[in-house]
Amino acid sequence: GQVEYVGGGQRLLVEIVGFNQDSEAYSLLTLVGAGLRANNPVELESTYGTASLSNSNQIAFFKGRNFVRITAPGKNGLTAARKFATALAETIEKGEGEIPALIKHLPNSDEAKKTATFLPRFTTLQPLLPDQTVLSSIQTSRDGDAAFVDSGTGKVLVVEFNTPQLAKENDDRLVA
Repeated sequence: GQVEYVGGGQRLLVEIVGFNQDSEAYSLLTLVGAGLRANNPVELESTYGTASLSNSNQIAFFKGRNFVRITAPGKNGLTAARKFATALAETIEKGEGEIPALIKHLPNSDEAKKTATFLPRFTTLQPLLPDQTVLSSIQTSRDGDAAFVDSGTGKVLVVEFNTPQLAKENDDRLVA
């Protein structure tokens, strides 16, 4: 849910979303980052929680099974948001304390993780690259994960199927 905090002359909007798994919270952070990158360059870092990002008026992070977004609508609100984010992150259980391993399989993973998008248990990959109809061939019945990065020099998609049978079925469809 979303809550408004007011104090010290500052107003902050705080949104916390709890998930069943750390990877789902991380996924939402990567999707928010992808949305923000449409307007400004935004990279994931580790300032708050396990991974975080920020722009001129908001901070978002994930820690454990929680995604948190703090928006500072007023002037100089980002200073208050930074303090609040630091304090709030300290109260959240860290969970696994890592980003999903699939991100580490992307080329140049230290750089790739700053702008990668992660989709756990996805149903379709088409929204990642709408003009690539070949992606509609990949079907997982929510039993696969994907990591995607557009490095500027190329796009890389890594898909991990959770069963060998599912991997073979998808491989056969792609070859056909």
